[in-house]
Amino acid sequence: MEMTNNEAPTFSVLSIISGILSWITLANAQYFISFLVSIVGLISGIAAIRYYWYAGNEKRNQLK
Repeated sequence: MEMTNNEAPTFSVLSIISGILSWITLANAQYFISFLVSIVGLISGIAAIRYYWYAGNEKRNQLK
């Protein structure tokens, strides 16, 4: 593909718009991934509390 001087501004504008769109998409993805990881952490924390609660009760019942 042969590029002339007349096409250079078009490619520059396309490059700038592409960079802005990718930055916006990355910023939105960051919020989504952060929310998703928070939910996973919350679920694993609840599962851990539940496990240790039942394990503690079972251990107390064995000691009695």
